[in-house]
Amino acid sequence: MTRAALSRPLGWLAALLALSVLAAGCPRRQQIAQQTISARVSDIDAQAASSYVSAELLTWTEMARLESGFTEARGIACTADGNVLVAGDRAIRALAPDGMVLWEIAVNGEAGPVAIAPDGLILVGLRDRVIAIGPEATVRQTWAPFGERTWVTSILPTASEVLIADAGNRTVWRFAYDGTFLSEIARRDDARGIPALSVPSAHLDVAMALDGTLLVVNPGLRSVQYHSLPDGALLRSWGRSSNAVEGFGGCCNPTDICLLYTSDAADEEDSV
Repeated sequence: MTRAALSRPLGWLAALLALSVLAAGCPRRQQIAQQTISARVSDIDAQAASSYVSAELLTWTEMARLESGFTEARGIACTADGNVLVAGDRAIRALAPDGMVLWEIAVNGEAGPVAIAPDGLILVGLRDRVIAIGPEATVRQTWAPFGERTWVTSILPTASEVLIADAGNRTVWRFAYDGTFLSEIARRDDARGIPALSVPSAHLDVAMALDGTLLVVNPGLRSVQYHSLPDGALLRSWGRSSNAVEGFGGCCNPTDICLLYTSDAADEEDSV
């Protein structure tokens, strides 16, 4: 939204308020009202200026739009053959590039994040657990020893293990493919200089860099943390609270993150 568009509604509000106060015969109140609304207009104008994105940075173009058919879609993943898996409601659907539904698998719970393991297993988060679905559409494995507060929000399979982001417990779990629990990542550890994950809502995402470094979003701190594997040491972090394009605005961003083929990071932010 442009600065003019943001300021225009408040300009009309200021005029109407001034007229109403003037009609009531209160010059001093009119002056105070005008000063208050003018200050608010200036604040919104400055906010719009700081959040402006130049045309040079708008390099992505929508190529197609696929309808999942779900009332609430919650997860997405791409297969090696170019199809798209969508998790939503209580099922997983595979969509062709033209949007045609190729197949659907029902799951016993609200389907959330979805990912594809190197061997083709489909990993689905069902809030309090993660299931692995084989090519024959049967559940091969279940990971569920997380606790009552568990809210699975992201799944990251690697060649040797599965990383599961748990927004409810504010941590990242590591599991072997046979179900063996390995360790936690990003849990608060003052001795190691690891801050607590601040997760006000069900948004905690992870991604992996080409060098094997694990990226974990910390929405409440408006930052992205880099952890080494398997020890979980905090290598560095970046991010600051700002509406400018290089910062994270609102109360709790970024909510999601992915890595592009160029190794650049792309994030998604909640509405401000």
